[in-house]
Amino acid sequence: MSLFNFKNIGFLSLLFLGLMACQKEEKVSLPYPDKKVVDILVDIHVAEAALQPLFGDIKDSTAQVYYQQIYEIHQINEDQLRELLQILKDHPKEMDRIYELVLEEISRQKANIKE
Repeated sequence: MSLFNFKNIGFLSLLFLGLMACQKEEKVSLPYPDKKVVDILVDIHVAEAALQPLFGDIKDSTAQVYYQQIYEIHQINEDQLRELLQILKDHPKEMDRIYELVLEEISRQKANIKE
């Protein structure tokens, strides 16, 4: 009798599937509540959009002002923002989830402007 009969293949398949099911993606712990993360990212996107037509030193100095305002409004600093962005970069599924919320918020704000 062969070592790889159907019972062994079935058992190995179930064992493999069981092990795969146990490997859940670890829960990502963001340093801030979702609402705050979304608000920060929305403000960054608005600032970056406002910077698009600018060039050179004017763009750089204006970016510094915009980001300083973002830090003050959201009570964070540059290092905390970098940490947040790194966490999102390291966890693409979490980034996708958060960015769905960001896009919803941007759409909501656009709709309010049109009214």
